[in-house]
Formats: sequence, C-alpha cells, structure tokens
Amino acid sequence: MKKLLLIMMVLLILVKPVFAGTKFKDVDAGMWYSKWIETIDELKITSGYPDGTFRPDNQLKRIELLSFTMKSLGHDIQIADGYWGQNIIDKAVEENIIDSESLMVSEPDGYITRQETASVIYNAYLKEEALYNSDQKQQILDIVSDIGHVNDEHLQGVVGVIASGIVEGYDDGSFKPTNNLTRAEAAVFISRLALPEKRKQITLEMGVFEYKTTSVTAESFKVYYLPEHQDIYNMLTLIDAIENEDVENGYALIMEENFESFHGVNLYDNMFDFDYAPFTQTHLYKRWGLIFRKAPPHATYTDWIEVHGWDDPNQWEHEKVLKALFAYMFEDDSELVWNKFVELSLQGSSGDVEYIGVHNGRDVRIDTNDGSITLYSTRKTDILLVNALLYK
Repeated sequence: MKKLLLIMMVLLILVKPVFAGTKFKDVDAGMWYSKWIETIDELKITSGYPDGTFRPDNQLKRIELLSFTMKSLGHDIQIADGYWGQNIIDKAVEENIIDSESLMVSEPDGYITRQETASVIYNAYLKEEALYNSDQKQQILDIVSDIGHVNDEHLQGVVGVIASGIVEGYDDGSFKPTNNLTRAEAAVFISRLALPEKRKQITLEMGVFEYKTTSVTAESFKVYYLPEHQDIYNMLTLIDAIENEDVENGYALIMEENFESFHGVNLYDNMFDFDYAPFTQTHLYKRWGLIFRKAPPHATYTDWIEVHGWDDPNQWEHEKVLKALFAYMFEDDSELVWNKFVELSLQGSSGDVEYIGVHNGRDVRIDTNDGSITLYSTRKTDILLVNALLYK
C-alpha cells in the first residue's frame, strides 16, 4: 500500500501540469493572468506565437498594443506591404487614437510604457465618457501614489483608465507609469476594455450637484464637484434666475464643460440672436461670455472667474444681470468695481492691464484688448448656497 502511494506521488510530480482554460503551453492556469489571456484568446484578439506560446512576461511593443486595441474595436486590418503594421498605424491616426507625431508612429517597434498604453486606451474607448476632470484628478491623486510622475501628455489617459476601472494599479498604490507593459498586463487592459463587466469598480468620494436650468440646451445636468466649487454654482444659479426669467428680453445659455473642468455662460439679447449665432463668426450676437473655472489643465487663470465682453453699446442691455453678479462677487465694493469696469470699457482698448485690485477677498484684474474687455476674479472656496431672490 505504501509502495502504491509512493508511485502515485511520483506520478503526480512528474505529470506535466494541465493549463486549464487556455491553449498556450506557457500559461499556467494557476497564474494571476491566465483568465485574462484566456479572455482575449476567446475574443480572437490574439492567437499568440506560432510555437503555441503566449510569452506573458515579454514586454509589449507599441505596434502590438495598437494591434490588440484595433482588433478589440472590431477592425480587421490587412497586413501592409513593407512594414507590416503600417495599416494599423494609419487607421489609429485616422481615428485620433494616436497622434501622428507620437512615438507610436515614429518608433512602433519600441516597447510601450504603461502611461502610453493608458493614452491609447483612453482615446480608443473613453474620451467621450467625460472621465477626466479636475475633481477626478484630485481624487485619483489620493488613490495613486505616483500619479505625479505621469507625463502631462498622458495624464488624461491615466486618470481615465483608473477612474473607469480598467486599471487597478499595484498593491503598493502605485501606477508605475514609465514601466514597460508586459503581454500579461496587456491582456488585462484589453479584456476590461472589451468587456465592461470585468472592470474594477472604484468609488470616488465626490459630491453630486444637480443643476437645473431653463437653458434650452441643458434642461438639467449633473456635475461632480467638491464643496469648494459652491461659488461657481451660486453664480450659475444667479445668472440663470435673472437672465432667463423672460427669454425674449435676454437669454443665458448655460454650458456644461465637464471635460475641461469649467462651466460657461453666453449672454444673448434674445432667442433670435441665440438661434442665429451659430451661423455667423462674429460676436455681434453673443454680448457676453463668462467662464467659471474649477481648475482646467493648462488654464492661464486656474480657479478664476472670467467675464468677457466687447466695446459695443448693446452689450449693456445685460446690465441687470451683470450688476447682480458683481453685487454677489464684490458686495460692498461692487459699485466701485462696476464703475471701473464700465469706465475702462468706454475708454477703448490699450492692450495693457488696466486695473488690479482686491475686493471682498477676491483678486481682481481688468484687461482691455482688441475691442474687448475682460474681468478676471478669483473664486472663493468656502461659501454658502446663494439665494438668487436677494439679487433680482
């Protein structure tokens, strides 16, 4: 009996492992990546190497990742004459998945980094989902320890793939943006791209503010924000309540620009001007433009409010709402700032900064240039919900 048991143990040791669920002879079913490789094999995204291996630990070339991605999008691209992957590259450039000046084009056989991979995936699948904004970036800064090491050109992609649950990062909380991607890691990326149900759900601790407006293009929308953004929504509420009370006498178009992490407002004299504005390149039909920045990337005035108009007598038809906005922003100093704003507008443009000051705790700057006038003001970060009725 003991001899039989010994023989059975020896046989168990010598028998070649069975790689359940995958046809690749170098993919052990017990490894963390086996199920992901099995998935992309079933999806016919890869057939591995001619010798029956997958080579999970091999680093992935840029063109290989691009080939996986294009296949996952449903493209059946023919092998090109000359460089085999040129048709894949051309199609990816055509669909704005990669930039024609990037290393994906100039060095396709180089090994791809994790941050480059994130950009490709974001552009291929996620750029229409508004997954990148300043709030999400801030939350992911708290989740990923080395997000600060991501190159600016790839930050949008890295934040997007993490926020969408396509990438979890490493156990130590890092993303390792400059590490080269392995074929096993690529299997995870592509599987979660093709099958959203396999994505890792993460919770970003952000509030949700539902802003309801009479603006015809955005009857209601939800925006993610932190409490420090209340100042922005106070101004939106104020403008909407006053300007859109009677749209025949004036109309405020409230615009959600979550991708760039700002909101915009265009002021029109009436609905006719609003309807006609898209057909003209002049500013005659849009009297004022306002921008409320939450912290968009590369903005000249990050976290500033911008009020922009032209040296046109008709623009003062919106004086009521503009004065209400100034009253909210500058309180006791509102008349002083308003008078300075009007004075500089009527004087014409010099191209220089015309006024710098501090009012109601806000830094203020007024520029006149090329027939226009712009007021910049910092926003406040600890402020309560506004009662628009007090300013009507």
